[in-house]
Amino acid sequence: MKKIIYTCLFSFFAFTLGAQDNIVLENPSFEAPPRHSKCPTGWSDCGFPDESPVDIQPSGDFSCTLKARKGDTYVAMIVRDNLTWESIGQQLSNPLMAGQCYELGAFLCRSPFYISLSRATLKTVNYITPAVLRIWGANRLCEKEELLAVSMPIDNTEWKKHNFTFTPSATYSHIILEAYYLEGALEPYNGHILLDGLSAISPCTDIQTTEAPSNYRVSFAQIPETEQELVDYLAKMGLVMSSSTQPNSYMWDNLVEVMQAFPDKQLVIAVGAKSIDTREARLETLKQYYLEKKYGPNLIRIEAYSSASHLEQGWLWEPPNTYTFIMMRLIDQ
Repeated sequence: MKKIIYTCLFSFFAFTLGAQDNIVLENPSFEAPPRHSKCPTGWSDCGFPDESPVDIQPSGDFSCTLKARKGDTYVAMIVRDNLTWESIGQQLSNPLMAGQCYELGAFLCRSPFYISLSRATLKTVNYITPAVLRIWGANRLCEKEELLAVSMPIDNTEWKKHNFTFTPSATYSHIILEAYYLEGALEPYNGHILLDGLSAISPCTDIQTTEAPSNYRVSFAQIPETEQELVDYLAKMGLVMSSSTQPNSYMWDNLVEVMQAFPDKQLVIAVGAKSIDTREARLETLKQYYLEKKYGPNLIRIEAYSSASHLEQGWLWEPPNTYTFIMMRLIDQ
């Protein structure tokens, strides 16, 4: 009788310890009423402040009608041509431990259609260029610390199981999932991924060595070689910057990298708006951001675009008829 009791107790404790090793995510299949621009229960928006959150599909919005792989709904995350992308995160029930190998499964695909407005051009486009899923470890909600895994480009239009294996270099209490551009992309584009049916995060079943993904960060700053190529690049960046009222570090890093290749030139960025208060507020935000980033003081000058500014020579385009806008010109150092 004692032998049976001991066996049962051993089995119970072994089961309990094994269960504790698995990190069960909250709402892993993203169940919620279908609608656009809404995070599913248990997940928080980690995207850009000026942009909409992820979409709960299939709502039919954006012409996305694919059925869920698990449960009734899934999440759609997009990348945009204004150098912003969508991401979500949550606190884990148990932390990821440094040096421990983990496995995570997920179903991924894309829709043949994801029709929406371009944030850079305000034209209707189909967001179907393939993107990737990136998985981050963090110790605060939405504050990325270590890139743990990156998917292959998601080009399949039917659900496909992806298995990720990773070994954190530090202990993390949060996880972040984000859509991101393909490595090697020449400029930001419009694309999306669909995500469903996350597994629990569990210790690796086989002893194996994993390598952290390379510093998977796309730089869209193909360094221009001539002044005309520089002007063409700045024209694209002007469209992107005009569509966002908050500074974007990726955008500014690219811009500074390009200007460093032209030490005899200074870029003048002028902030315009139909409201003086709006213009001054955005101008102060950009100046403060540039100061805090400690970029080279002679690379870029930030100023207001006033009623007298059009008399100055060298603006790279005419001021658009929009509520807020960005103007640029190059001057000799």
